[in-house]
Amino acid sequence: MGDRLTIRCMYSCRLCGIQKASLDVPARGDDEEVGHWVGETCARAIGEDHAKRSPGCSAQKIDEVWIPINGAPRVGDPAVS
Repeated sequence: MGDRLTIRCMYSCRLCGIQKASLDVPARGDDEEVGHWVGETCARAIGEDHAKRSPGCSAQKIDEVWIPINGAPRVGDPAVS
């Protein structure tokens, strides 16, 4: 992911049994709409991670996604220390 900031998200898939898998997702860009970030950036990262962890799973959706907001000024931003 290069030098782009990331945040740690988690997801679960009931079909293949993945429970609260964590992964680093590229943080939301300064001019990126939250809907685009969730629907494109975050969804793509989760989909790629899910395919690596469970290549035989045929799920068309992920059941649960956790996006941390503690310490972040906006949804999708990394925590500010």
